[in-house]
Amino acid sequence: MHKDSEVIAKRMTEVMANESFRFFNSREFRKFSQYEKLELGEQDRIFNEIIANAIVLGVLMFKTAGEVDVNRDKEQFYNQLSLELTNRYGNWLLELGSQKEHAEMFKKLIKMRSDEYQEDYKENKKHLGDMRETNVWIPIVSTSGFSHITRGDAKADRDKNYFLLFRDFIGNLSVEIIEQIF
Repeated sequence: MHKDSEVIAKRMTEVMANESFRFFNSREFRKFSQYEKLELGEQDRIFNEIIANAIVLGVLMFKTAGEVDVNRDKEQFYNQLSLELTNRYGNWLLELGSQKEHAEMFKKLIKMRSDEYQEDYKENKKHLGDMRETNVWIPIVSTSGFSHITRGDAKADRDKNYFLLFRDFIGNLSVEIIEQIF
């Protein structure tokens, strides 16, 4: 692992943002979210949640990798990458000319979701298994992220396919995140 964590975090952030935008603009997402019925502010909030959850997935995957890897160099690299990812999207927004308060809001949202999902793992550890054997963050980010996107108002019958679409997005993104490292 000799790649620079800052360079990788920048590339990964761009991939996560692009994939989030592609998902948000997909015909399936628009259909299941009833996008056309939503006010502009709600559309923006949902897009922000999708990006934040994509980034949090990467943050938690590398934080976990740093905690379970016995190789000290890899452990430091993964921990540094997790930290870089936490702040990179907000920094990128600043580079693109966004207002500082908007960039800071994203950093806080990513940190807040990351902390929340780590608590979700602690509460559901028995059901999720050992994080050394499986990517526990896919079900956590999928379930909790979907709850945030729908404001906890998803109906089991009506929104099953909507949830499955989001879960598939998160699962596919986890593969993309891993591919960015190797």
